[in-house]
Amino acid sequence: HEINNPLAYVTASLELMLSRLPDLTNNTGWSTIEQVQWLHHQLERACQGAARVRVIVRDLKAFSRANDETVGDVDLSRALTNSIAMVASQISLCARLVRDYEGLPLVRANEARLGQVFVNLLVNAVQAIPAGNAARNEIRVSGYTNPAGQAVIEISDTGSGITAENLQLIFEPFFTTKPVGMGTGLGLSLCHGIVTSFGGQITVESGPGTGTVFRVTLPASHHETLTVVPTPLAESKGRLLVIDDEQDFAEVLQESLAPFHDVDITTEARQALAWIAAGKRFDVILCDMRMPEMTGLDFYACLAVTNPEQATRVVLMSGGFTRQANEAPLALPNPILEKPFNVEQVRAIIRERQGHGVRPPDVVVS
Repeated sequence: HEINNPLAYVTASLELMLSRLPDLTNNTGWSTIEQVQWLHHQLERACQGAARVRVIVRDLKAFSRANDETVGDVDLSRALTNSIAMVASQISLCARLVRDYEGLPLVRANEARLGQVFVNLLVNAVQAIPAGNAARNEIRVSGYTNPAGQAVIEISDTGSGITAENLQLIFEPFFTTKPVGMGTGLGLSLCHGIVTSFGGQITVESGPGTGTVFRVTLPASHHETLTVVPTPLAESKGRLLVIDDEQDFAEVLQESLAPFHDVDITTEARQALAWIAAGKRFDVILCDMRMPEMTGLDFYACLAVTNPEQATRVVLMSGGFTRQANEAPLALPNPILEKPFNVEQVRAIIRERQGHGVRPPDVVVS
């Protein structure tokens, strides 16, 4: 649902532009200013929809990595915002959403696991409020730092509330007040286990007709945060190679970067190896990881043997590799660029790579 909604108006905007292209070309009933304004509106809407889909896919990927138990400093504001995005459409059907959680301290936890907690609590809040009276109901997500320096997150609703007898059992495994087939009774139990595993606690306040407040308290990280302001690097014209079996993707990337750099494209990794063997040299080589004839990892392995210097220029592109294949690419010293990405990210990589040294000139092979 969250993906199909923005995708619907992305598709509609693109189809509308295609259908009206003849009128725009012939200036039929349009002034130049009207044409530009209309096109700008359609393109802006399509870009916004695509950006929404991108965020949702990113969040889903984060949730899919929840079995990765890596613990680090977690930005609670970001984790809450991402979790809200996952259930925003459900919230809008039953209540207005109020956010007040800026300035929270970092906590030592696993971001994906905390995301599971927040999504579960938000879904519970939604299910406690009947649909249809959104203006009269509220789901509030707030956060603050208590006197002990701990981060406190509260998710409250104006729903039906919980009786005193059920309140005592709410974190017990398999306990649920939902109808048979509508819930396993494991959600809040898992939330309790996740929060306590990070040294925190989760409590609840509720009563029939008074709504519910779930409160998650987590110890703040003692790690100091260091803000690094990067020094802008000058951008000089470089040479880029794009290897991707999706011809359309390679071509649009070439057109986007052509004003700044010389860009060669190919859909075959073996062709790229032949070019490099013949003497061509590149500042950056963008190579898709999953291709039918030769994978990005195989391309890198071959290049590391035949031309180690050019192998250091490889940046692997991934639309999302499987968990079983995670170890190989992550073990490489080269960066991985996750699709979808924007042109500015590529330009930044080229600037950074140019800063590591001068690209060797093309070699004339006789």
